[in-house]
Amino acid sequence: MADLRREPREAIIACYVAMERELSHVPGVAPQDFDTPTEVLARAVEHRALHGASAAALVSLFAEARFSPHVMNEEHREVAMRLLRLVLDELSTRTAI
Repeated sequence: MADLRREPREAIIACYVAMERELSHVPGVAPQDFDTPTEVLARAVEHRALHGASAAALVSLFAEARFSPHVMNEEHREVAMRLLRLVLDELSTRTAI
């Protein structure tokens, strides 16, 4: 994700994929192949794996990067990386309880 050779759009998508990968280790929350990003988020919140604010912002940024034709820049990449760190911190805190 921090690989600066990646285009910002690719890095943002990679941040979302990293969040999904971590969620796959949480019982009852593992993303399914047929899930939309919104469904993944809803299940994570429903099972109290995440509160949702940071993850929702990352899902929104992912959707923009994945489905929008406009340019994604370094600022977008930095925001995605910051959001991913917050999500991962939240997941590690919850699984440590």
